[in-house]
Amino acid sequence: MRSSIATKNKLTLLSQMGEESKFQVLQYNSLKGGENYKSILTIKEIESLGKRLKQVRVKLNDSSIKIQDNSLSYIKGNIIKSYSNNYCNKIKSIFSSRKSKECSSIKEVLKGTGEVLLEPSFQDFTLIELIDEEIIIDNKIFYSCDGEIEINFNNEEDELKLSGSGVVVLKIPVPENEIIMCRLFNDELIVNNDIVILRNKNVKIESDKYDY
Repeated sequence: MRSSIATKNKLTLLSQMGEESKFQVLQYNSLKGGENYKSILTIKEIESLGKRLKQVRVKLNDSSIKIQDNSLSYIKGNIIKSYSNNYCNKIKSIFSSRKSKECSSIKEVLKGTGEVLLEPSFQDFTLIELIDEEIIIDNKIFYSCDGEIEINFNNEEDELKLSGSGVVVLKIPVPENEIIMCRLFNDELIVNNDIVILRNKNVKIESDKYDY
């Protein structure tokens, strides 16, 4: 088959982590197309602010990853898909119009050898490597992680507890260079509004402790 379509996409590798499952954050240099004139103007306005479309790619080598439900763009290779929470999967299929909060914690499991491309976004991504440790994050910023990492959902707080060893991909609200990491040692940190992206399991949160 012959085509005038270029076979090479102009993507920049921003960051990379992992061994058996290699996680990559890619960036599109510039977007030229769009479904209509309005969408093209919207894209150009976003790019004029310095934002670029980014996409997470994971190269699997007889390994597995977990991804946020409905975040998959496409798969290349010998990869099978299942769910990490079969109970919620059944509830979701029966009550599709009334998806429960618990079922928002469903994670798809992809296993095999090949490439996985997740849905692109103008938001920023960060890669975090856990080494036999545990972190707590907001459920909304989870995007993907190594299959060996255990995920537990706190329904009351809409939080995820990630524990084990491997790489975690988070969709963050600001660029990485605007995030501040605070190390606490027998100390106390007071923040205004919910601006904590993640925390170690040993860091406890108390709400409305102070009356301003």
